[in-house]
Amino acid sequence: MRNILNFLLSFLILSVLSINLYSQDKEEPKKDTVFIDQDFEINVDENIDKDEDFWEFEEFKFRFRKESHPFLKFKGGLNQFAHKSATENFRQTGNFEVQLGYTRRLRKSRSYLAAFKDRYIGFSLNNNNLYKSSRIEPNELSNYQFSVGRSESYGYRTKSLFISLGTGDEFNWTRNTFNKNSIGPDSLILDFYKDAVRFGEAYNSEFSFQLFDFISLQANYKYGLIFPRHLFWKHLGSFVIEEVTRNLLEDYLEKVFSMRPAAGPVVNFILQSSLNYLFYEFKKERMNWPFKSVQPLTYDIYSIGLKFTF
Repeated sequence: MRNILNFLLSFLILSVLSINLYSQDKEEPKKDTVFIDQDFEINVDENIDKDEDFWEFEEFKFRFRKESHPFLKFKGGLNQFAHKSATENFRQTGNFEVQLGYTRRLRKSRSYLAAFKDRYIGFSLNNNNLYKSSRIEPNELSNYQFSVGRSESYGYRTKSLFISLGTGDEFNWTRNTFNKNSIGPDSLILDFYKDAVRFGEAYNSEFSFQLFDFISLQANYKYGLIFPRHLFWKHLGSFVIEEVTRNLLEDYLEKVFSMRPAAGPVVNFILQSSLNYLFYEFKKERMNWPFKSVQPLTYDIYSIGLKFTF
């Protein structure tokens, strides 16, 4: 399985590189320049004809501004812990999460398309008081988590209806609790996580349906890792590799949006979600992939929620 995932990731990187190299050989008009900086501020050349320009954006910072809107999100669902080296199964728990942040709606010349960029902080709980599973498993964990994240959504709209597909990632800090005496042979593995705040990261894929002007119904899949120790330099190297790969993919997706706008949201969701899940699978074996490191505690959360945008 790991060899297949490595092959798929290599193929994806090579494909994106070949497309980028091919596109650089073509002459592009200088006045049709649209560029995106790393803070997600979108700058458009003033000489562009607005009728021909596909992207029309407003500036955004992670703070309240005229162009951004605060939002409040509530999510609830089921969480499944796992560990590659564990000999026993983990009991399923309930999950509840609250997010506060700012969202920016992007304006495009294609009236049927919609795009959103979010920045948020979140707080979540995972324990048996929220959901009591009928299956009793030996490993029973509870935790609470603080997170800082970002997400991007692209979709379709009418005058009052938005349907969007989004992906995102986050850094988080988690405190785990469990009864060491009841866990058994896996207590040696899990002892690194007991009664301590541990750093980790997570990804998410989300479907959103706007019901009213400020309320959206959402279905979310969040999958993440909790590190037993934070190895700063290895984690930094892993993060840089991931971001470079992601930037190459975003260059490819920009061309998809330019040439086939209607297909853009779906293609973006499929490729971004696939790339995130590839990295997630790699990091199950090595938490700071591709560098040699231990296996982390992982979790998969399926939830539904409501987002209130003000």
